[in-house]
Amino acid sequence: MSKVDRIVQVTILRESKPISQAAFDMVLILGENFELEDDARYAVFSTDDLTALAAVLGSTPTEKPEYLAAEAIASQSPRPTQFAVGRVDSEDTDHKVALAAIMLENSNFFYVVCASRTQGDQEDTADWCNANRRIFISTSAGTDGDILDTVGNDDSSLAFYIKDGALDKACCIYHANAATDYIDAGLSSLLAVRRPGTYTPMFKTIVGSGVDSLNSTQQTNLFAKYCSSYESVGGQNILQEGWVGTGEFLDLIIWLEWLNSKIQTNVYSLLVNNEKVPFTSEGLGLLESAVQQVLEIEQAAKAISPEEFTGNVQTGGFFTSVPKISEVLQNDRLLRLAKDIKFTCWYNNPIHRVQINGIVKI
Repeated sequence: MSKVDRIVQVTILRESKPISQAAFDMVLILGENFELEDDARYAVFSTDDLTALAAVLGSTPTEKPEYLAAEAIASQSPRPTQFAVGRVDSEDTDHKVALAAIMLENSNFFYVVCASRTQGDQEDTADWCNANRRIFISTSAGTDGDILDTVGNDDSSLAFYIKDGALDKACCIYHANAATDYIDAGLSSLLAVRRPGTYTPMFKTIVGSGVDSLNSTQQTNLFAKYCSSYESVGGQNILQEGWVGTGEFLDLIIWLEWLNSKIQTNVYSLLVNNEKVPFTSEGLGLLESAVQQVLEIEQAAKAISPEEFTGNVQTGGFFTSVPKISEVLQNDRLLRLAKDIKFTCWYNNPIHRVQINGIVKI
C-alpha cells in the first residue's frame, strides 16, 4: 500500500499504489541487453535520437530487440517525446523480479513492452503488470498455430494464458511476425500520447507494422480468446478490437486507472491544502465537491457520457452522494474516517460496429 493510499482510498467497480499523472505517457521497454551506468535499472531516452540508446546496447545495437521496440515507438505519429528502458539483470530469476527492482528505482511508467519474445517472459510480465496496475500490450505468433486454433484445442498460447487468467491489464495482439515486428511497442506509443477516455484502440494504424491475412475461421478463433489482430480492412491497416483478458476493452481499463489517480490526487490535495477539513456536513460536502470536480472534467473531455434519463432513471452522466452527518458512526468520527462517499458515472463508449437497414422502392 502506498502512502497516499493509506489516506485516500478509491475503489472503482466497473459495471470496474496510485499512479502518478506523469506516468501515463511513459512506455517502458524491458530487456536484457542494456548496459546502463552504475548498474542502474531505469533510464529515459528521447524518441528524437536513438543513438544514445544504441550506445548502451553493446555490439550490433540496431539489431537488438530493445532497439527494434524503440524504433517502433519513435515511428508513430503522434509519439511520446521520451520512453524509458528497464534492465533485466542476469541474476533475476524472472521478469517479475526484474520489474519489481525497476519499480523500486523509478515507478514513472505505465505501459510495459517486453523485448523478449519468450512466452514465459511475456507471461511473467503480464502477471506483474496485472498486480501492479500497469498496462502490458503483447504480441504473439503462437506455436504450431495453436493461437489460431479453437479455444478447445488451445491451452498453451499467450492469448489463452491472458484470457484464462482474466488479466485485465494485459492485451494480446496476434502477429505472424511477432518475433521481429514490435507492433506492441507501436500501439503502446500511440496510446501513451492520447488522453485516457478520449479514444479507442480499434481502427488505429501502427506505422512500420505489417498486416496479417486471416480467414474467417482464424479470426473467429482469435477473437474468442479476446486476442486482437492487425489486418487490412477496406484498404486501411487497422487494429481490430483491443481487448484485455476479461473481454473488456483496453481504453476502458486505462481510463479507470486514470480516473482513480485523478480522484485520489484531488481529494488528497483538498486534505493537505486546508488547515483541516471538518467532520461536519460542510466537510463532507467539500469531499463530495472534490470528486465532482474530477467527474465534471472527465465529462467535459467526453470520457463520461452526457447526462441522460430514461423516464426517471438516470442512464448517462454521473451523480455523487455523501452520508448525512447524523448517519456517521461515532467510531468513524473518533477514527477521523470519512466513509460512504460514492459516485456513479457512465463511460462514454465508442462505436465499433454499425448496422444499417434500408429499403429501396421503385
